[in-house]
Amino acid sequence: MPDTAKFRIASRLALTTVILMFGLIIIGSIVRTTGSGLACPDWPLCQGRLIPPLQFNVLIEWFHRLVALLVSLMLFVTVVWVLAHAPLRARLGGLAGLAIVLLLAQILLGALTVWKLLDPGVVGGHLGVALLLFSTMLTLALAAAQQAESGRSSCGRGPPACSRSSRSPRSWRTGSACSAAWWRRATRASRAATGPPATANGSRRSGDWWVSRWRTAGSPTVSRCC
Repeated sequence: MPDTAKFRIASRLALTTVILMFGLIIIGSIVRTTGSGLACPDWPLCQGRLIPPLQFNVLIEWFHRLVALLVSLMLFVTVVWVLAHAPLRARLGGLAGLAIVLLLAQILLGALTVWKLLDPGVVGGHLGVALLLFSTMLTLALAAAQQAESGRSSCGRGPPACSRSSRSPRSWRTGSACSAAWWRRATRASRAATGPPATANGSRRSGDWWVSRWRTAGSPTVSRCC
């Protein structure tokens, strides 16, 4: 898989996490304004049950925890994807590591928010870390998207073989063949552009000569052969 595709996947994973995280922040504000923070007085369960009673405040807090779980899973998948690929790890590894640290701190602060009965200092720290984590993942998504776009742009400026990975011997052979084909077609096209050869009386042939010559040469801007 090309590095640009890896960066593009990382960007999409991070962006999905950011969207979920934004929704989680909104749900957290609803929990705060409706006074539902202690509707589930224990953690990680809610009133000692996995599925709580169907009450308004209880469901708000329970849904907040459910979305927090989804955010944690998406963030974990994003970080694993980044750390599992060397090009991504080199560019985005620092942001991924920071995101994991902030996520662990956020989980701890979320539990302390319940255990400390909504202590204002803990609640403020919980919101502050949430904003830092949101900013970190948004930065990661934008950085990954920029790397994917820059890789695609630089590939488009070269011969068609640049879209292939050049790590294996097979890809080297394929890339060389594509580059050679691209160069031959461009050379023939440039020769064709010099015009038809002169006849004995000095005039130049036209019409069908141009059509046949162009078909033989082909366009210098060939499509990707790899």
